[in-house]
Amino acid sequence: MPKRIFYVSVMAAHTTDLDIRAIVSASTIWNRRQDITGLLLATRTHFAQVLEGRAEAIAAVMERIRSDDRHRSIEILVDVDAAKRQFGRWAMAYLRRDDCSQALEQMHMARDPAQAQAFMSLLEALSIDLASEP
Repeated sequence: MPKRIFYVSVMAAHTTDLDIRAIVSASTIWNRRQDITGLLLATRTHFAQVLEGRAEAIAAVMERIRSDDRHRSIEILVDVDAAKRQFGRWAMAYLRRDDCSQALEQMHMARDPAQAQAFMSLLEALSIDLASEP
């Protein structure tokens, strides 16, 4: 059964749009090889990411994420077994939504799993308009 995690982190001040594009590009390749699916949301101050896949593959990618200096203060808000993938269409979908900065900051501070689950549903709705990967 696939695992699903959702985390929020604080973006490092030195992180640029070019850095984010590099993250998405490298993650897409890595995730395809590891059968990981998910979505990365970036705002001007935070990242939020949903990852889905085998527990071992998720653990390996989280190790890489924790060592990345482009963000800090990673808070895993959801860590569950998932009967079905919520973001299975993408190795790594990407959304840039600066209008979500305040919501992510509040979620990061509150560490409320129910709020995080609701936010993941919003991300799923927002991702419907994204083009499928080739």
